Amino acid sequence: ALPISQVKIMRICSWNNFIYILTISGQIYQVSSKDFSVKEIKLHINPSKPEINIILDFSMDLWGNYIFGEMRPGQVVVFGADYNYQYTFGESGSGRRQISRPRGVVRDDFGRYFVSSIIRCRILMFNKERKLLREVGETGVDDGQFTFPTRLATDGKKYLYILESSLNRVQILDVEPPPSLNSPPDYPQEH
Repeated sequence: ALPISQVKIMRICSWNNFIYILTISGQIYQVSSKDFSVKEIKLHINPSKPEINIILDFSMDLWGNYIFGEMRPGQVVVFGADYNYQYTFGESGSGRRQISRPRGVVRDDFGRYFVSSIIRCRILMFNKERKLLREVGETGVDDGQFTFPTRLATDGKKYLYILESSLNRVQILDVEPPPSLNSPPDYPQEH
């Protein structure tokens, strides 16, 4: 059993009948929703040049990839379902079209990535090839404006949910893809 009382949980998400827990110290645990068995996940990190250092957020996508918001530099880091490093993307910085402290990272069923740049108060949208499509928002408290967007969630198809903890609110963005984008792929088989 996972000693929950001894673990400081940073983030929790689910995929394919499992719950994944990211601890404050960077460990990932997989908990079966069937029998509650626990397995520690060991990502294959390069010890001479670690791909992740300071994790700000964690989620999993439809394909079982591990997605991290990395503080230094402010980028998104992805590991595959096989625990191997896949790629890093996003330009770090505080200027237009850049990521500064990615506190929310999610991927929808079409393969698009959504990243909250908490310091810039923007949401950046990337296609499945990790090319920046657009950024939305500006600093403020009105609809479509953000004040430190801290977490993101998606229904996978049409809506992006943006938590602004400091304002105690959730904004909902319609991010339905254009008709030219193919329908979402089938869910992967359990492995």
